Amino acid sequence: MNRVVGIRTGSAWRTALALLQRWYLARPERSREELKEIVKALSVSATADDALLEPVVAAYRALLATHPALAPDVTRDLITWRRWEFAEQMREIRKVIAKRDPLGAYALGLYLGAATGGSPARMIVPSRVETGGATTSDAGEQSVSPNPK
Repeated sequence: MNRVVGIRTGSAWRTALALLQRWYLARPERSREELKEIVKALSVSATADDALLEPVVAAYRALLATHPALAPDVTRDLITWRRWEFAEQMREIRKVIAKRDPLGAYALGLYLGAATGGSPARMIVPSRVETGGATTSDAGEQSVSPNPK
């Protein structure tokens, strides 16, 4: 067990994370699905071991520079870790994704609210979301519009 922990927190982990950034996070051709799985693994790692927090935050920075549409996937961690230095970048990304990903834009709004002193827990959650002619309510009921825009 100590050997595994030593690898995770030592230079081998930092080297592996640097390679992960170069081969995956900073490559535009990588799929959203594989990147989301990497974000999950990074989140678990940094949450479990404080020594990994700074390298993972740097990895998120590299990810957002190449894949800004994944910003909603890292907002929970950034809020939990109180990392507000991404606020300007998130504000710009939110402008771009607002129409095509309203829930993603909402997640970024939670981050921006928290970054400016608000509490994400007190923000109002939308009761309905319209996407591609379908509307989903808080109760999970879905209706389809006969004329999607």
